[in-house]
Amino acid sequence: MELLLDDASQEIIRELISPPDPLTSLHDHLEFFSYKLSQIMKSQYHAIVLLPGAVNSTMILVANNPPDFDQAYRESLIDHDFILQKLSENPHQIVHLFELLKNPVYSNNWFYKEAQRLRPAGDCLYCPFQEDGELIGFLGQVRPYLSEPYGDHEINLMQLLAPALSSHLQLLRSRHFRPNLEEGNEKFQNFLKTFNLTERECQVLKLMVKGLTNKQLALKLEITENTVKRHVFNIFEKTRVRNRTQLIIKTNLG
Repeated sequence: MELLLDDASQEIIRELISPPDPLTSLHDHLEFFSYKLSQIMKSQYHAIVLLPGAVNSTMILVANNPPDFDQAYRESLIDHDFILQKLSENPHQIVHLFELLKNPVYSNNWFYKEAQRLRPAGDCLYCPFQEDGELIGFLGQVRPYLSEPYGDHEINLMQLLAPALSSHLQLLRSRHFRPNLEEGNEKFQNFLKTFNLTERECQVLKLMVKGLTNKQLALKLEITENTVKRHVFNIFEKTRVRNRTQLIIKTNLG
């Protein structure tokens, strides 16, 4: 992937890939990342959406959209967002509105018409970010009405920077949602009893919420990665969660 960038854009990219400051809040970092990305992509509107179950139990939307648009998106538009639906079908690729609108089905879609009424846009890109292979949210960039559509250059930029945001989210999660899992913590012991976790599952759980990957867990516990995956699956089943983030929130016994 070859990108030709001026000095100012290169400096912004260095800022974006740098880990967030220890005192930065989740909301502030998302706002900073979204705004800085819009500068080098020449976007009018920008947003970062964390889907329910990712870091928070409800949707998190950080954007510079008109207030009426954000309210409508939370209340109804998100359920009809065909760009997000396309992203969910293939969470490894950027979805380009300009390409979708070549199909009349989308250009005549209720969501598109309502979104244009509330916030006229020329073009839009949705870029996924993931955790453990699961779609947890997306970056949204929107060009002004009647402007040139995004090109390969901007798509490559988003692909380059999305993994940095994913790693920042994991770091921020470990800072702000770190549960107290000490042996003497009565609440945690009650949690373990409630869900009937085995001794090995308890060991895996404690390391998971510290941010260790499956590979790191395998090395730490001297077991295979497949065995780790089996323990993780069992923990999810017993505690009735879908991913690590929900597990961290559920075990946030502070």
